[in-house]
Amino acid sequence: MIERESTYVVTREDRSQDPVTFVAEGLSLGRLTNWEVCLNHPSVSRLHAGVSETGGRFYLYHLSPSNSTTLSGKLVEEKAALADGDLIQIGPFSLLVRIDGERLALTVRYQQAVRVGDVGTEVAAPHAARAPETGHAALDVFWEKRKREAGKMARPSELTCHAVSRSMGEGCASCHQTAAFDARGTDAHAAAGVGCAVCHGEHRGENFRPAVAPLSADFQPGVAREETCAGCHSDANKKTYNGRRVGTPHGGTFGYPVVDGRWKWEGLDEDEWNAKPDDLKNLLTTWKATTDEQRRSVQFHALHLHRVRAVAGLKGNEAGELTCSSCHKSLGAAPDRATPRTTCASCHNGRVDEQTGRALVAANAPDCTSCHVQHAGDRRRRNPSPLANR
Repeated sequence: MIERESTYVVTREDRSQDPVTFVAEGLSLGRLTNWEVCLNHPSVSRLHAGVSETGGRFYLYHLSPSNSTTLSGKLVEEKAALADGDLIQIGPFSLLVRIDGERLALTVRYQQAVRVGDVGTEVAAPHAARAPETGHAALDVFWEKRKREAGKMARPSELTCHAVSRSMGEGCASCHQTAAFDARGTDAHAAAGVGCAVCHGEHRGENFRPAVAPLSADFQPGVAREETCAGCHSDANKKTYNGRRVGTPHGGTFGYPVVDGRWKWEGLDEDEWNAKPDDLKNLLTTWKATTDEQRRSVQFHALHLHRVRAVAGLKGNEAGELTCSSCHKSLGAAPDRATPRTTCASCHNGRVDEQTGRALVAANAPDCTSCHVQHAGDRRRRNPSPLANR
């Protein structure tokens, strides 16, 4: 058997959960909920990998016969020694390794558009070259036992995508639902009859990436221009959705939502606003917002002030955060509302795919998803890079 139990600390940033400490012979990583680290995604095997300690060293075991595991960019064929700062990639999950003496910590992050094999990888150096072979016979027996357990725990597939009793969208949502991810789409899309299968094409080939499909028709095969955000929401789109047309939003601009001195923006819905931090919601009281017009103003400013980094030459405070004067040349009873129409484009334009370096949205075109989201209940949906305090 393994020499002794070890201490593992697992932090789930993908689920917004507090760190959990395990004292165990090893950590099992895979799709089954029974394991210490459950990674719920179709590209993750039931028992995908394991981490355990022997001879004073922690080792990563690749246990999946069908899906890959990488360690700091190198494919793991059987097992490899772990070092502080290593990065494990399993499906769309990245696991940062921190080793402090006899304790190993894993920080789990979810990267929706990343999959093992999308970027160039090389096979890890032979395990013997990284660390001495000490006590691995017992470890091999331990993980073989875990694999047998995983086989016994496997249940018949309950996938019923094409069912008479429910829509395909309902089938998608029944599986793709976690503590951190709410698979429901927006109310506007639901009212228009736009469901999961419109953006997430399940039969478009292994290279199809649903996370970026709605942004660019040129990025990957199988995506029609009218199926992108800008292609659908366009005056040129003559289709109707449950009898309704959609046109080019914001008059083709970046969308500063004030017209003739009044807020055109409807504001966040109740679910969106309730999901925001308390310090943002407290502004409704602090700024004495009592009317709908005031509520929209407070919400809009709460999303930006002292939260977003001042970029592209915008004036910020000492901490580099946006302030009122970042966008308005004058304030008071008659605030300047002309300048903000030009500053919106400083942040809400273009988008480059971090994985490939290719442009998804042209540098001079509005990035719809910087403001609008498809899964309103998804806590991971926001890109944290523009935020000053993260």
